Amino acid sequence: MDFGCGAMNDIGVIAEAGFKQIDAVDSEPSVSDIAYEKVRAGIPVTFTKSSFKTFPFEADTYDFFNAQNSIPFIKPEDFHVVMRRIKNSIKQDGVFVGTFFGPEDEWSQEPSITINTRAALEKMFKNWTVIKFHEEKAMHPTASGKEKHWHVFTVIASR
Repeated sequence: MDFGCGAMNDIGVIAEAGFKQIDAVDSEPSVSDIAYEKVRAGIPVTFTKSSFKTFPFEADTYDFFNAQNSIPFIKPEDFHVVMRRIKNSIKQDGVFVGTFFGPEDEWSQEPSITINTRAALEKMFKNWTVIKFHEEKAMHPTASGKEKHWHVFTVIASR
């Protein structure tokens, strides 16, 4: 699963890792054109246009769940429900990879952005095997090229 797949930059890497079928979800309709091109290139991807809130998760479905650069864009009022559904959709011994914005991120005051603290994330993944938990605070460009102060937690965990 590539959740909030955007330009599908991670799809090729996921396919190279040996996954025979990759579900990709994004709310932007233009992503369907990118998915079509990926399929034409031989990458086994199925695209679903859906919001984070309305995606029909099924329990114990995914061996790998990629949510890099998408989780902070789950609306704060929907965050806990969507994260519970994400975690439940991952199979036993499946792996979650995701990034979360911290309180010192430049966008932390945006009302539509979900912010997490280290303590909240540690609690969220307390019953998982945490493979990597990395915190970064640095200036980097956004996708549009504008410099921004990032405060990001990267979590890799196995259920």
